[in-house]
Amino acid sequence: MNSGIIKEANGIYRLEIPFEETYTSVFVLEIENGVLLVDCATTDFDVDNYIVPFLLKLGKSIELVTHLVLSHEHIDHAGGLKRLLQLNGLIKVIDSVEKLPSGLEIYKMAGHLNSCIGVFDAKTKILISCDGLQGAGVSKYKCSIGDKQGYIDTIERIKKDKRIEKILFSHPYEPWCKNFVEGKEEIDKCLSDCLKYIGE
Repeated sequence: MNSGIIKEANGIYRLEIPFEETYTSVFVLEIENGVLLVDCATTDFDVDNYIVPFLLKLGKSIELVTHLVLSHEHIDHAGGLKRLLQLNGLIKVIDSVEKLPSGLEIYKMAGHLNSCIGVFDAKTKILISCDGLQGAGVSKYKCSIGDKQGYIDTIERIKKDKRIEKILFSHPYEPWCKNFVEGKEEIDKCLSDCLKYIGE
């Protein structure tokens, strides 16, 4: 698999970083006076060999990262934290609901874990759901729901949230096998699929 940088919208980039037979995503958001990361991949190696070089390709540096949102504590999303903080100890780590800069907001996404969070950007109308929506799972990891009612509540809340026009996932979840859904029809199908695969 070729890892690389994908521009999702103005000011939002996806870094695809190899993880087993698939990939995990780190999201780079340009904010006032710096950069906000969503998740930090799996290992020190990922930070040194993917995140830092990808930031440089975007004309950024690790010193410009002011905030890191950790969507949840699983290793493929949070494993690079220690190394990231070694390189920039001033990064503010956010793992719960609190105010973000530049009009971004934390989006509570209980389900996969009760503590899962995503990020919503009102400017682009994009929800970065990370592992908050599971579909049928990815690769050998099937749909993994730790809080079934929380997951149902999350899906229902997204259904009612008319602001959302595009949803970004951290992995290419089945049955869509891509890393985003866009537009009302695709989003509605995504949410219906997520309900369908609970408990399978």
